[in-house]
Amino acid sequence: MATKTKYIGDLFISTRWYLLLGACVIALFLSFFVRVMYPPMAALTGAVLLLTLLDYVLLFFTSGGVTAKRNTSPRFSIGMKT
Repeated sequence: MATKTKYIGDLFISTRWYLLLGACVIALFLSFFVRVMYPPMAALTGAVLLLTLLDYVLLFFTSGGVTAKRNTSPRFSIGMKT
């Protein structure tokens, strides 16, 4: 159970990803009726899935992980002038 939480629990899948895969599904469905569309749509869907897998591997299985540094001023203004 800890492995599932470690590799799936920290995922954030955005709405754009779901929209992109939904568009791939619709395009593949339409490509069955327009045969010329099938090879490019299959390649596009495969590329999206491959990039998703690559992103997952880079996120969880590379050493060092994802790091970021935030540069902020030491003192924040709340709009008051003194």
